[in-house]
Amino acid sequence: MANVKRKRSPNFPVVSLKSGLDYVERLHKYANGQHFVPMLSAIEEAWGMKKGSAYGKQVVGALKSFSLVEDSGSGDARKIRVSDSASKIRGGHSDRDSLLRAAALSPTIHKELWSEFANGEGLPPDVTLRQYLLFDRDGNHFNESAVDDFIAEFRETLEFAKVDSRETGPEVDTSNNVKDPEGSQGEIEVGSFVQWTSQGVDQFEIPRAVLGIQDGFVFVEGSQTGLPMQELSATESPVDESTPAASPPVNPFYTPATTQQDEPKGGMALDRTTLDEGAVRLEWPDELTPESVEEFQDWMVGRINRARRKAGLGKIRIED
Repeated sequence: MANVKRKRSPNFPVVSLKSGLDYVERLHKYANGQHFVPMLSAIEEAWGMKKGSAYGKQVVGALKSFSLVEDSGSGDARKIRVSDSASKIRGGHSDRDSLLRAAALSPTIHKELWSEFANGEGLPPDVTLRQYLLFDRDGNHFNESAVDDFIAEFRETLEFAKVDSRETGPEVDTSNNVKDPEGSQGEIEVGSFVQWTSQGVDQFEIPRAVLGIQDGFVFVEGSQTGLPMQELSATESPVDESTPAASPPVNPFYTPATTQQDEPKGGMALDRTTLDEGAVRLEWPDELTPESVEEFQDWMVGRINRARRKAGLGKIRIED
């Protein structure tokens, strides 16, 4: 029986280049130029989103993929600033047009489509792009719920930057000078340390050790959920190697009868059920602020509606 891959879309910008420059403008004003500012503060105060908003972090990831922002640090200590190229673009530099075209093709998935379809005849119609993204590309295929949004973003970005595949086009390095969308898989093995990057945002404050690899998914310390190989990159060990080695991690694929893995961790709530297709497990912080409860609810409704759409059911709405 052939392996069935989980339908998870590759990373792509959640905003177009044009919208991204609007965020850059507000960040530049908030930071009084190109100074580094705390990312969480920028999301809340410069962009008017909830502090720590998941969407806000995705916007940061999109701006970074366009090379419009630079960052330093990680986790809550992460800082961002307007990049030199973004500063030149907003300031009307003489190289603005070429910088815009370079930014438009900077995201990895944009480079891929440009390399695949920029053949001097113009981009093909949406139906061709959809078939490639849903079925024909190597590696992860797009989810049907995301593919149309991405195609719209891609076309809007190319149009705004005046990138025309019927012409010679900008001299942009379309090789992957950032992490390949399928990940640095050859460097990842049991015992190595990895960083998980989703929508351009690093998810781990400290790189985590790999406990096991199975069917394209990687199991790491502190998580019982397999992570897609293509979203991981190998990193250096965060631990001083001169310190005594810790006991080797347990094999995540071996579950002894006495395991306590179904018990919630401290400060966490846990609920689970079993459907015909398999088990469902949900874990979340036991104490949530009213704002976090609303964000959690929106996230859950989105996942339920995605499942309903795949099952041929209509959307549900929650009224206050």
